[in-house]
Amino acid sequence: MNCQNCGHSDSFVLLLDLAIRVSDVETTPLDWSFCLQCPVCESTDIDGDPSQLFDRLQDSTVSS
Repeated sequence: MNCQNCGHSDSFVLLLDLAIRVSDVETTPLDWSFCLQCPVCESTDIDGDPSQLFDRLQDSTVSS
């Protein structure tokens, strides 16, 4: 993964966007999405797949 703005390639912030409708009667989820953000320049123009961060997390939490 690489930031297309500043070239950073070490670590990234995983952002979760949620859209939910809340009323007196019900709460209805409408949409959600993941995106990556560069911790250096805060750009979201990242060349990479956000799911790769989940793979890294899973690999780092597996006990031996």
